[in-house]
Amino acid sequence: WRKFRNYCKKTRMVDEITLKPLRAGWNLHHLDGREINYCNIEDEKRFMCLNKQMHETVHILIRYYRNDPTVLTRLENCLKLMIQYSED
Repeated sequence: WRKFRNYCKKTRMVDEITLKPLRAGWNLHHLDGREINYCNIEDEKRFMCLNKQMHETVHILIRYYRNDPTVLTRLENCLKLMIQYSED
């Protein structure tokens, strides 16, 4: 696992959502969390390098997104409003 994790960090180098450099405490996120596939590292596309905060955010959002994908639209609207009101 450690070799695979280090390989992913070396080849990707950034948080794959924010595109910012990986920082200490980064996570190699399993895109397939099913127990049967959890230890399968044969397909590196099943993993993403994420900084700690983004990793936590992804886990929070998937709980809502799984049942209601429009949650992302509402989140985007909220963020746009935050920017709009911050610029006034």
